[in-house]
Amino acid sequence: YGRESMQKLKTASVLISGLNGLGAEVAKNVILANVKAVTLHDDKAATAADAGSHFYLGEAEVGKNRATVCAQQMQELNPGVEVRSAEGPFPLEHLSNFTIVVAIDVPLDIALRADAFCRAQSPPIAFIRADVRGLCGMVFADFGPTFTCLDPTGESIKSAIVETIYPLNDPPKDGMQKIKVHCVEDDDLDLDDGDHITFSEVEGMGALNGIEPQACLDVSKGKKTIVMAVPVAAAAGTYTRGGLITETRMPKVLEYSSLETFATAPGSLWEVDESKMAPAATSFSEEFLGVFGSPKANTCYGRSGLLHLGFRALDAYVAKHGALPPPVDAAAAEEMVAIAKSINDASPDKVAQLDLPERSLILKQMAMGARAVLCPMAAIFGGIVGQEVVKAATAKFHPICQGFYFDALECLPNKELPLEEFSGASAAGRYEGQVSVFGSSFQQRLQSLNVFLVGSGALGCEFLKNLALMGVSSAGGAKLTVTDDDIIEKSNLSRQFLFRNHNVGQSKSLSGVNAATVMNPALKAVALQDRVSPDTENVFNAPFWQSLDVVVNALDNVKARLYVDSKCVFYNKPLLESGTLGTKCNTQMVIPHLTENYGATQDPPEKEAPQCAVHNFPHNIDQCLVLAQSEFVGCFDTAPKELSDFLAKGAKWVEG
Repeated sequence: YGRESMQKLKTASVLISGLNGLGAEVAKNVILANVKAVTLHDDKAATAADAGSHFYLGEAEVGKNRATVCAQQMQELNPGVEVRSAEGPFPLEHLSNFTIVVAIDVPLDIALRADAFCRAQSPPIAFIRADVRGLCGMVFADFGPTFTCLDPTGESIKSAIVETIYPLNDPPKDGMQKIKVHCVEDDDLDLDDGDHITFSEVEGMGALNGIEPQACLDVSKGKKTIVMAVPVAAAAGTYTRGGLITETRMPKVLEYSSLETFATAPGSLWEVDESKMAPAATSFSEEFLGVFGSPKANTCYGRSGLLHLGFRALDAYVAKHGALPPPVDAAAAEEMVAIAKSINDASPDKVAQLDLPERSLILKQMAMGARAVLCPMAAIFGGIVGQEVVKAATAKFHPICQGFYFDALECLPNKELPLEEFSGASAAGRYEGQVSVFGSSFQQRLQSLNVFLVGSGALGCEFLKNLALMGVSSAGGAKLTVTDDDIIEKSNLSRQFLFRNHNVGQSKSLSGVNAATVMNPALKAVALQDRVSPDTENVFNAPFWQSLDVVVNALDNVKARLYVDSKCVFYNKPLLESGTLGTKCNTQMVIPHLTENYGATQDPPEKEAPQCAVHNFPHNIDQCLVLAQSEFVGCFDTAPKELSDFLAKGAKWVEG
């Protein structure tokens, strides 16, 4: 995030109310982000079902307050963050003590009051409401009437060397002259129309040096040229040589509506998967084309608009009955659909084609799984909400503005399952949520899987946690094999949450398996410390690969990914491939005879080297050069600047 952003994070005091599985994920991510203080609040006691999504709750914690019982383990994630717990009703009268409030599983009437209070403060308190209901989830963000995002992308500042500059023949307009800038950068110029740049070291047209940042009007990526307008005086003279252009990030002012306004007028909703939109949209019918390009397109015809209506209906159902619809209750689901249609009839921007069976089915499926907090959904939305907290504290990266909806209802079987599949859900203990959504046969299949997890780093820790909570490889005869030849370093602790200070120097795979087994003692996991490569085919031999049901990659280099992929292709094994780089990530599900494999396409060369590889084990020329540059800048630029800043500010530098 950068030093300035980390300093801002250290001033953030965060309230997280609602410590179900989603709340635990949010708390974990926020604490690891190194904020000043986190207060965990809950008015509910832990149940057996909570252990299916909350990684710090088990049978021993049933009946105890969820916030209080997990506070100590949350504190151990980061001793530098002050972690407190609170019980009782939602602390409306204490919200002024926080800079960011996260409300999870909070009734609508309380959320409305909390949001109204937060946005009325000066400066406003950032308010985030989030929920996971079965295979559906939502995030609402309100950072105040206006919020200034200082760095919308958070990307590295782009720059290029100038080859030539000359004015265009267009006559000046409003004191501005259009010029064309040619650059000599080897790579394609990675600027976009609307980006702002400044000039330096230009000779011949020296007046360009030091002018205010000017917007790029037309960027030609392949030809490395930029058309832009500059003051007439700055365009004077004839370019001779030299010059650099450097991107300048311009602040973006965002306007937020209150939760009350958002409910009836959600504005522009981002559509995650356009293939899930209403038939009128996917067929580009005339009625849809009439609103295409406007916020109504997604609000009325999108899946996001339908989910928005569904969550409003769930709020109304809770207000009427005091609880969410029971699992797999057809009557309750029909009532929720009726409520949704009533709300829709009174809305100015109505959700379209709601009477179509495939559209109303979405609402029924929401209702039937509404009480389930599924571990994978909690992990997804926990990461999203955690990032929104960081954005609110640092004003870096573009925040959600202001509603986000996502569903994975395609995970459900195409045919309706018999009721017998769900009859044992209440007795399924920690797996109650999963059984109530997918059925008992699905859960039994998960528990009997033989899984191979390759890597136990940042991604591997998350996979281990999720697999353990879901009950994967927890039945007799099943096995989860985890391998990683790396050991734990101090720098790993900020993102590999299964490890603690006392694990430094120990095996990642062994420590990860031990931590995951504490979360679910039934987990049948084996830890290895062998690198998966041609040199270890005596360990990972043909019988081993043939015994597997699925392979999960959590690797940090392409060579190892390609090797594992080749084995999965040879032995016809499904592969879950994924990777992260900073705030970016990717995932690819490889199914034999159905999808292309990982090695079928080649990733574009990375513009940035993975920082963990650069600083711990640089193994190619590019990474060595990046490390050398980083060390040079740190020694001869960053350190002297910080020393000078410290000498000028004294104690204020430490406090800031």
